[in-house]
Amino acid sequence: MALTELQIKNAKPRDERYVLSDGDCLQLEILPSGKKSWRMRFYEGGKNKLLTLGRYPGFSLKEAREWRDGVRKKAALGEKPMTQKQRKEMRRFTFAELFEEYMKKRILPEMSEARIKSVLGKINNHVIPRIGNIPADEVNEQTMMSVLGAIEAEGKIETAHSVKGICGQVFRFVMTIGKSQRDPTVALKGAIKSRNVKHRARVKGRKEIGALMRAIGDYSGCIVRNALLMQAYAFLRPNETCALEWSEIELDKNLIRIPERKMKMKREHLVPISKQVLKILEDMRLISGHRRYIFPSARNFNEDKHLSPDALLAAIRRIGYGKEKMSVHGFRAIATTELYENNKNRWSGDAIERQMAHVERNSVKSAYNSAQHLTEREEIMQWYADYPNLQSTLPRGNFSGKMRVFLSSKSIRKAIQADCGLVVPGMGFLTKTNLRIAYKHCAEFAYWPYFYYPSFNPYRQNFQPVPCRREQFCLR
Repeated sequence: MALTELQIKNAKPRDERYVLSDGDCLQLEILPSGKKSWRMRFYEGGKNKLLTLGRYPGFSLKEAREWRDGVRKKAALGEKPMTQKQRKEMRRFTFAELFEEYMKKRILPEMSEARIKSVLGKINNHVIPRIGNIPADEVNEQTMMSVLGAIEAEGKIETAHSVKGICGQVFRFVMTIGKSQRDPTVALKGAIKSRNVKHRARVKGRKEIGALMRAIGDYSGCIVRNALLMQAYAFLRPNETCALEWSEIELDKNLIRIPERKMKMKREHLVPISKQVLKILEDMRLISGHRRYIFPSARNFNEDKHLSPDALLAAIRRIGYGKEKMSVHGFRAIATTELYENNKNRWSGDAIERQMAHVERNSVKSAYNSAQHLTEREEIMQWYADYPNLQSTLPRGNFSGKMRVFLSSKSIRKAIQADCGLVVPGMGFLTKTNLRIAYKHCAEFAYWPYFYYPSFNPYRQNFQPVPCRREQFCLR
């Protein structure tokens, strides 16, 4: 029989606790001390369990019934009811706190640096500002849809799907550690527009590949150009190419050994060095041999930073290839296509996939097949580097034509002092004599062979610079 407010108010304490039933498992427990608490009994796995809402009159009869109906509705959907203790514990953790814990235990130990950066960027930009401070148990389907809908409204469909997947992983992780009872992203299947699956742009056909390589060979920036050539010959992922370090080069074994922390699939990757890649490394040794990274950042040359993949993309755009025609990642697609089309039983498919750093999707086969196929991969890398489409544009050296670099006298002195330990006195006005001094110091340490200043053009005044040790060396 259902309770009334009058019955609850008139209920007196007894020597022992007792309960008044309101029906549908809702009960009011009355203690000898006179305190009255709402609770609900239910069965789970054949066991009798008890949920407590709170004390009366803090929670009225109407509120207690709404709570009971809500619990029964969730139970019908397969969700586990939460006890008062679990609810209190959950309210201590916001989504931002749970995401931080997920990062420490799942993302940081298992994913590559590039993937970590991508996950952090998406969550910090799109999720934390909106629901970061909301308690985990209050993040429901409507809350998540408001986040994803805002991203979708910006036209970032791919990002919306990615954010939904990451948030789902966070909720499923915290469910395993008892800090959440549900994943609100499950019910959002189909709520976002379908992804427009689009493969990375790449040039097709021998003539177009040859034209691309000729354009790269004529590119003026030697660091970026060599990085693009490395990308073409080694077909690594762009961030892996840019972050290559001299410590990863094993010339005695003719290998580049990239550690697992840098790889997308968290597995060490070996790249046999072809003759063409060796030539690139020899050229870069003059520029960055004393540094950590093979391809240092040209914009921050005096800092310990590597070239950005965006610099490679900008170079491709600068030589006339739009986003619909070619991408940096497209070099991998070109390599895969050419290797399979020209295979003719030279190498196994496993060797090609291993060189592409692809992980075997068949878990049983992957467990038993740990072969590296190094001999085949050495043949693959040299054959591909000798491929006529790539050979047609081998640069005639590290630099073609006169490279003009805009630098101030102060930046010249700082660069020389940072790299060579040589203190160059201030040059004052950029006179012909001062330019000769700058050329002399730079030539002595194989710096830049040519300078160009807007206020003083040495070529117009028949000024001949002091020749460098290596005429084809330049910095941009």
